[in-house]
Amino acid sequence: MFRPCCSPAGKRNRDFFIFHQCTLHRQCGDDVITKCAKKTQVDLENRVFKDDWAEKYAFILPQSSTKPTCLICTETVGVMKSGNVKRHYDAKHRHFKQQYPQEREVKTAKLWQLKSLCDSTNKLFREIYDTARKSY
Repeated sequence: MFRPCCSPAGKRNRDFFIFHQCTLHRQCGDDVITKCAKKTQVDLENRVFKDDWAEKYAFILPQSSTKPTCLICTETVGVMKSGNVKRHYDAKHRHFKQQYPQEREVKTAKLWQLKSLCDSTNKLFREIYDTARKSY
């Protein structure tokens, strides 16, 4: 009999964020033959948003999201890694980097302007969502 990959305790591993890339298991009586290579999901690697990304790469972490959002183009980065955030900033916003050099007051003012614009947009959408939800 073949069955999908299970945890060592014999329970399905859906409750944990560990996924297996493996062949099917063959159960022979009480013995289970496995050939698994465990893969852990990115969430287990303790990725956290760093506050200095706002000044360096123009990224924020909105309250309702788990993904960093670019203040310039409002795109999100899938994984909270400094390499991914830096790659996005360098590839898509070279003009911003040239126009507003690092550690200048002009850049800080522009980032505050973008952040307030993002906050007001989020607030507007939240109000629209709340009124729509109340009407039903």
